[in-house]
Formats: sequence, C-alpha cells, structure tokens
Amino acid sequence: MNKKILRINMKNTSVCYESDVPEYLHLGGRGLTSLIVSKEVPPTCHPLSSENKIVFAPGLISGSVMSSSNRLSAGAKSPLTGAIKESNSGGTVSIKLAKLGIKGIIIEEKPDSDAPFKGILINKNGVQFIDFSDYKSLDTYDTAEKIIADFGEKCGFMVIGFAGEMLLPTAAIGVSDIEGEPCRFLGRGGLGAVLGSKGIKAIIIDDEGSKSVIDGNTEAKNFIKKFTKILKDNPVTVYSLSMELQLH
Repeated sequence: MNKKILRINMKNTSVCYESDVPEYLHLGGRGLTSLIVSKEVPPTCHPLSSENKIVFAPGLISGSVMSSSNRLSAGAKSPLTGAIKESNSGGTVSIKLAKLGIKGIIIEEKPDSDAPFKGILINKNGVQFIDFSDYKSLDTYDTAEKIIADFGEKCGFMVIGFAGEMLLPTAAIGVSDIEGEPCRFLGRGGLGAVLGSKGIKAIIIDDEGSKSVIDGNTEAKNFIKKFTKILKDNPVTVYSLSMELQLH
C-alpha cells in the first residue's frame, strides 16, 4: 500500500496529502514523529504557540494484525518539559489510520482565539472539519459517548477533556479501545494541551470500506501465522494470556 502523510493546517483549515519521502520511508511511530518535530518545529518556540506541531504516526506494521503491532505514537514540543516529547498508546486509531493508507498526521498552526473547538473526521473520502461547540467542556468519556452516538460505534477516535481545553501542561489524549472507551492514553508530556491549543476537541477515524494492509499478501500472512504460533508456544506468553483471561 502506498502510504501518505496527511498535513492539516488549523489556521485556514486546509488539508494536503504528501507522498512518502525517502528519509521517512523506513520510519513509523516514535521514529517518524520525533524526526518530523525536530525538522519542522523551532526549538525555541512556545509549546502552545502556532509554531509548534503535533504529529501522530502508526507503527510501520500497524494494520497487519501482527500481535502487538497496532501502536500509535504522538509527538510535539512538550508544554511540560519544553523538549521533544513522544507518547505512545494502543487502541483502535493506529490500525484504522494504517488501513486508510495514512503514514502520519501533522497538525500545524492554530485558529483564532475565539474560534469554536472542532472535530476532525478522517475517512476514505478525505478530511472534514466539524463544529464541536456542543462537545465543549465534556470530559473524555462523555465526549466518547457523544462521538459514538453521532458517528457510529465502529469509528476510532482521539479526544481531550477539561485539562486539554484549559491547556494544562499535564493534559493527556484519550484513545478509543475496541469497546469504544477512551481508556488508552497518550499520557506523557502534556500533548493533550498541544491538541487543545490547535482548537481540536477530537479526531475521528472512520475506516469503513478500507482493507487490511496485507490484503492479498500471502507471504506476509504466512509470516504472521508463524510468528503467532511462536507466541502461542512460548510458556511466558501463554501464562500472560491465561492470567489476562482470568482477570476478565
């Protein structure tokens, strides 16, 4: 699959897709987010200024059903530390971005101070900006409940709550799990405040109509089967799985 980087400008609500460049070709997750931030964000800028950018990137093999592969990385200049910060989560967003052919999302600039919070909907048809005034001041769980009611239970999403709206330097970003709860957190570095500074309450990912990134790739499927068998045959992973099932 030919993956692209999605660049979103929150000043003028413009969107463009950029083809993968050679230096990003073999990068995903933390490697990609950190490189983009180091290249594009001035080191002396204020973390909540228009010069800062927040970058999201799935892992290189996200969307492949490989065990533990569907991780999501977020990176920006941190309002908590003042340096480049990366945070990582599980959940449904990474696999959905990968299935849509999105290698990374770069969110830059910021809206006017009186602009209402927005939701960003990403699907196979592109990107849509939605007035999220009705979502303002909702906590992450109430926001998730309303998103599911408005956009369907099959979507994935990233949301901020009160702390993100108030630009607090410890604010996190809640990421949806398979049950639609925002309990997988991008919790390090106050990146929820950076997302809030961009005027974004939520990013919703709808992968309806997309396919697995290994669809039709017999070699990849066979490798994943072998790797899964190794995990199942390993006493450590078998014990961990049995304990998890007992807890649930």
